[in-house]
Amino acid sequence: SVRAILLLAELLLDGDEEAGVQANRSAAAEVLGLIASRLRSRLTRIGPLLHGLASKFRDGTGGPPNVTAAMFLFLEAADVGHTDAQYEVGVAFSSGVGLPESAILGVAWLRKAAKAGHAGAQLALGVSYSLGRGVERNASEAVAWYLKAAIQGIGHAQYNLAIAYEAGLGVPVDPQRAKFWYSKAAESGLLRPKPELGRPLRTKLLGVARNFIGTAFALLDSAWTLGRRGS
Repeated sequence: SVRAILLLAELLLDGDEEAGVQANRSAAAEVLGLIASRLRSRLTRIGPLLHGLASKFRDGTGGPPNVTAAMFLFLEAADVGHTDAQYEVGVAFSSGVGLPESAILGVAWLRKAAKAGHAGAQLALGVSYSLGRGVERNASEAVAWYLKAAIQGIGHAQYNLAIAYEAGLGVPVDPQRAKFWYSKAAESGLLRPKPELGRPLRTKLLGVARNFIGTAFALLDSAWTLGRRGS
């Protein structure tokens, strides 16, 4: 039965000394891949298992790191609706790390995770709209996604939202809301100096541009860790 096969996959993934079963990532990957390909739409437990195994391959747990195997399994997990995996795949396509670089595919996968409530994906999608990467640049759409991530406590989103309200990017200028989100970003531990409100517009916009670009690079540099609070 499917349940029995899933139990076997779990045993192979982590091993069981009492049962005399040693962990075997390759065998677990084969079992999970077979199940995913045949019963993709019916299994609710396969996504977390695939994601867990992909993480082990990526991090080198129980053996040397294998990015190729990790991304194959992340894709399988993403395809069955696992939001953390969809985020991983989206970042991989966006950055070209682990998968061929494709901003359009990156945005497509990030959007799936973002719509499901993944905070890291919501931030990443906001950055994509801010930079016009994989989508047409749209400051209002960027702010909408930053807000969703900011409400979930993501510091970079809170900071970007504050800048948007200060500079009027996608929203009307609102100093009070800007101060509120700068404060929230500081509470989140984002180590960035709070800009002084009322700076000359040119200086302000240069700072905004640097922040958006810096956020994009920070997002890619921390691709494997940002926004995993729900995992």
